[in-house]
Amino acid sequence: MSKWRVKVGLEIHARINAKSKLFSGSSSKFTHNVSNANEQVSMFDASIPGTLPRLNEACVDQAILTGLALNGVVNRRSVFERKHYFYGDSPLGYQITQQSDPIVSGGLLSFRYTEGERTSTTKMSKCRITRIQLEQDTGRLSVEEGPYSLLDLNRAGTGVMEIVTEPDLRSSDETAGFVGAVQALLRHIGSCDGKLEDGSMRADVNVSIHSDTFDSHRVEIKNLNSIRGVAKAVDYEVSRLEKMYSNSSERQSAETRSFNSQTNTTVSSRSKDAATDYRFFPEPDLLPLYLSKERIDRLARSMPMLPEDIVTSMIERFGLSEYDARVLFHSDANAYFEQVLDSHRSNRDFAKSAANWICNSILELIKDTDKHISSCGIPALVLGELIQMVQNETISHASGKIILSEYVKGGFENIHPLDIANDKDLLQMNDEEALRQLCLGTLTSLSATKKGKKNLEMFKGGKESLLGFFVGQGLRDSHGRANPRILNAIMLETLKKT
Repeated sequence: MSKWRVKVGLEIHARINAKSKLFSGSSSKFTHNVSNANEQVSMFDASIPGTLPRLNEACVDQAILTGLALNGVVNRRSVFERKHYFYGDSPLGYQITQQSDPIVSGGLLSFRYTEGERTSTTKMSKCRITRIQLEQDTGRLSVEEGPYSLLDLNRAGTGVMEIVTEPDLRSSDETAGFVGAVQALLRHIGSCDGKLEDGSMRADVNVSIHSDTFDSHRVEIKNLNSIRGVAKAVDYEVSRLEKMYSNSSERQSAETRSFNSQTNTTVSSRSKDAATDYRFFPEPDLLPLYLSKERIDRLARSMPMLPEDIVTSMIERFGLSEYDARVLFHSDANAYFEQVLDSHRSNRDFAKSAANWICNSILELIKDTDKHISSCGIPALVLGELIQMVQNETISHASGKIILSEYVKGGFENIHPLDIANDKDLLQMNDEEALRQLCLGTLTSLSATKKGKKNLEMFKGGKESLLGFFVGQGLRDSHGRANPRILNAIMLETLKKT
């Protein structure tokens, strides 16, 4: 067991869902296409002298909603400040943000995370929120061959919420789980689309390690744009720091590093800037932001049911496992699940079966395709009928998966699953006499093999746990069509008579 304890804090940058930018009227629906570069840029975005910022109220409302959803305190008074730095993608020479008096203070998010990539075991955790601040996004530099870079200001000035956490996270799995929970929450309330892959949401991860007698320096890993990347970056950095401080007790200076997703390693970018390096001071062109209690209360009343409450409701209402309930919600399959239930007179057993089929069969069938659950080719009515066919023992579970795969391939939307079962000879064998003949044939074939003969002798000698072996052989000989429940009883009866 390692002597080191891990501490991870996050700064999540979430681009706000709003029609225009934070301080200008330019559209926020930009693209990164070079042919459309600099088409959605106001004079203020481009830092033309004499222009002034004008605050977008829609961005303010989205930040308030986010703060309420994260159990934070929405401050009735907040202040915009200038954070000075000189990067090529920021023509202002500074960023308008909120450092000392943010729009939201505090907060807490309870979430579940999966421990390990190859398990469905979940754990409950909590992470405190330090603050949420409103700020501008930067432009975008496109590095070209030769001595020049191209500057696209379409993104410049787009509203961003920076969600800063306390260093409460203790592992890569927990950190990744928190980022996923924030992504799901922001998408659910509509304040951010959460698209990590195109930069609408990105994470800066602060990692340090600690023992009973020593605290390491803090490392910030910038601009992580995938949940898997977050986990890999934390894993690598923890390992690197442990090796560093196992060989030396000399504390290093804080630093900023970047993550290479091809090698899953981090590389040093620069020493970590302190707050004094940015020369924060109140934004002279913006008055403090004052919010009325009525406005905050109105937005609170508009809040939809939050993800944790929805999952709890699904568990209580339908008797689902927590795993299935979370998969349904986080895969956006909940609406499809409700359609399946609406298509039939369902009870709790039917609901649990529907959830299981969706989570463990349909999502598995479409995971390597570009299909969404709503367009997978399996109408809700069809899945309901197929579930009933399995429950009535018309087909087996394995045959049901074969039938579903045919729908995913396409062209079967208007065909009843029973017709496909008939066409592909997938109807379950329920006739006892036919199954008795199957068992006799299976045992005759096995008695002619060395392994089969030995297992028959061991069974007759009292090792009845071998029944499963013989039932499995019977299922194989029936090409999976034999009813396992009936086959089990008949195989035992046949073995005792043989």
